Amino acid sequence: MKLEILQNLVKNTGVRYRTATQHVAECLREGIATGALAEGDALVQDEIALALGVSRTPIREALRMLEAEGWVHLSPHRGAVVATLSADEIRQIFEIRFALEALALRQSVPKLDASAFEEARKILDALDSESDIGRWVELHRKFHMRLYSAASARLLSLIEDQYDAVDRYLRLELLAMDNAADNRDEHHAILDACMAGDIDTAIRMCEPHIAGAGSDLAEALDRRRRAGE
Repeated sequence: MKLEILQNLVKNTGVRYRTATQHVAECLREGIATGALAEGDALVQDEIALALGVSRTPIREALRMLEAEGWVHLSPHRGAVVATLSADEIRQIFEIRFALEALALRQSVPKLDASAFEEARKILDALDSESDIGRWVELHRKFHMRLYSAASARLLSLIEDQYDAVDRYLRLELLAMDNAADNRDEHHAILDACMAGDIDTAIRMCEPHIAGAGSDLAEALDRRRRAGE
């Protein structure tokens, strides 16, 4: 792992967290999400300590936290490395996402008022005009989570976990997939169905939008890995 990568991550994230553990975790998340730290890269504690100016204790705590979130794999022999997801695992995560998000729509949409839908529309407008991949991914998650915002806290946490698990793959593959227009049309159709209270239609639209996107992403990832062999 290159020291300058970690130093740049510190500059990008800043020191805005209550604890050293939170700061370490966010720097590493940012590096993994943007691809600066690639799957399989070793996360050397001494280098992290030097770059971030922290002791080994918060680093160990942050690495355990990131392992629980699926960002990092801890091995007795290799130490900490950036986790790798197989194409099949990515497909499964998106299938789980669809099941969870369908339930969230049923729980949330009947409780949303006009102001909530207006906020979702504004997020969607920003999403439609966004060209930066990282910001697009953030707005995409924000749009969906706004529609689910009245669902139970436990369900929302489970959904966020699935987003976290594939965030870095989305950022790396979106440019190659070239499906922005399809995404835009699907988002508007899903929002219109929710505003009309037609939850069944919204869920039917979400299946290809979510599970189908997972299959596309997995295939794109497979192609990229084969090309790199």
